[in-house]
Amino acid sequence: EEGLAENGELVRRGEEAVCRYVVAAVAGIVGGDGAAGRVVDVEAEVLSRVVEERRLQVKKLLSICIEGGRFDKAGEGGEGGAGAAVVVVNEKSNRVWSMSAGERAEYVREGKEEAGEAGWLLYRSGEGLKDVLVGSRDGVEVLFGGEWNAIRDVYRRVGGAGAYNGMMCEALGQVIGDGLGLRRGGAVLRVLEIGGGTGGLTHALLPVLEGLGIAVEYVFTDIGAMFLRKAEEEFGAEYPWVRYGILDIESSGVDQGYERGGFDLIVAANVLHATENIVKTMERVGELLGRGGMLMMLEVDTPPTVIEMAFGMTSGWWAWASGEGDGVRKDHACMGVGQWKEVLSGVGFERTVGVVGWD
Repeated sequence: EEGLAENGELVRRGEEAVCRYVVAAVAGIVGGDGAAGRVVDVEAEVLSRVVEERRLQVKKLLSICIEGGRFDKAGEGGEGGAGAAVVVVNEKSNRVWSMSAGERAEYVREGKEEAGEAGWLLYRSGEGLKDVLVGSRDGVEVLFGGEWNAIRDVYRRVGGAGAYNGMMCEALGQVIGDGLGLRRGGAVLRVLEIGGGTGGLTHALLPVLEGLGIAVEYVFTDIGAMFLRKAEEEFGAEYPWVRYGILDIESSGVDQGYERGGFDLIVAANVLHATENIVKTMERVGELLGRGGMLMMLEVDTPPTVIEMAFGMTSGWWAWASGEGDGVRKDHACMGVGQWKEVLSGVGFERTVGVVGWD
């Protein structure tokens, strides 16, 4: 409960910092004087100067700043009237507009203290935001580059992550208590983690699994080889029953060498939404589950602005908007419990239970 309460503080303090970073980034892209009333043509002065795959992110971030009172909106833009065609620099943002590049950098650094615990993550994303938008830096490098232990520890704390992973551990205990795997007459309990990333969920689950007193085989997967190396360095010696492998759930796991129906339990934390077609994604997850197997997943339904800005730097956050879409998500990668249940039922999961962690 303590971790979930901290999440509310993260949202409150983070929103101001996000607006600070976005205004600084947009001012850096557009340039010009800082007089209040300065009119910015979003298409001509902002979107035309950012890389194609970042345009949706820019529109979302501008909307956040308008809601936060940092810009005034004048006119509708985009298909279906979505987004602002013109924004107006107001009294809250005009000071930033007239700063030099060095002054803006210092302004961004000040936001690190403003955001509290989330400051480190916010500062990394805010400091690199302009460069990511114009294509001179990679968003993943901005978020995950640098001193690994510090990065790993932040991702395990920020946004109440520890509390949510604790909920997953409690759920795992109930699943095992219901006999998953044990009914298989002493056979190995086969667990697959999709998108293990910095290993936050892994770090929480492995001690629970080891304490079960049964044979377990745990396969940690991610799309990035770096995450596999780091996970093996951390968990390899203490948990020799963990294996590590590349898995891109945008494609069939069977085609990537994983056994069809080869797992009793699949776990995933905040990763499955980051795919182009959520229906096909869940079909591919299902094909890896054995008969009577179970999926346990953790997903954000309504992400705070902190997460919106930081993870909006990754291509997966916008995958839903590429290609033909999935017919489910209309304006965001994340989905509510009702949508998840509908998708899961539609692809053949027989029983779904959703738990909302906090409101």
